[in-house]
Amino acid sequence: SISSAEFLVITGHYHQANLETDSLEDLIQDKYVDGSQNGRRMMVKGWIALVEEEYAQALLHFEQSIQYYKETVYSIEWIAWAQAGIAAAFMFQNQWIEAYQILRQSLEASIEIKGFIPLLFSLPFACYYLAQEHPELAGEVYAQIQTSPFLANAQFFKDTVYRHLPDEIKQTKRVDGTNLPEPELIQNLWETASKIMALWETEC
Repeated sequence: SISSAEFLVITGHYHQANLETDSLEDLIQDKYVDGSQNGRRMMVKGWIALVEEEYAQALLHFEQSIQYYKETVYSIEWIAWAQAGIAAAFMFQNQWIEAYQILRQSLEASIEIKGFIPLLFSLPFACYYLAQEHPELAGEVYAQIQTSPFLANAQFFKDTVYRHLPDEIKQTKRVDGTNLPEPELIQNLWETASKIMALWETEC
C-alpha cells in the first residue's frame, strides 16, 4: 500500500519502498479515479530520488505529485508536503532562491492549516537552509527537532538532510524537552516554525 511504502522510506528501506510503489503503478491507472494515491506514490518516488541524490528526478516526481493533487483532491496539506521535497531538491542543487520560495510556501501553509505532516518535513530542510546564513537559529531548530522521536530517528532525514548539516549545527546542545508530554513537544515544533517565519518576514 501507499502507507507501507511511505513507512519503508522513513525507516530507510528504500529498495523495498521502490518495489512497493512500482507494484502499485498498475493498480492506480486513472489519476482522476484516485489522484491522492498517485500523488502520494510520486511523492515516495521523489523521496527515494533525494536519497539517491538524483535531484532533477526528485524534482520531477514532486512536481508530478503536486499536479495530481491539484487536478483531483486539491489538498493544501499534501501539496505543502510535496513542496518540502521540491525545496530539498533545489537546495541540494545549490538553487537557493528557488528553494527559499517553495520552502517558505510549504512552511507557511503548514502553519496556516495546522498541517502537522508537512511541518515535520519542512522543519529539517528549513534547518539546512538556515545553516547557510543563520547558523545560530539553525542550531536552535536542529536541537528542537531532535526532541521529536520521529524527526530524530527517521533514517530518511539522516540520509538526506542531517548528513549535510555542518558539525557545529549538529553539536548544538539538545533542548531539554525529551521528557515533555507529546502535546508540549508538538507545540514546541509549531513555535519553532513560527520563529523561522518571523525571521523570513523581516527579510522580505
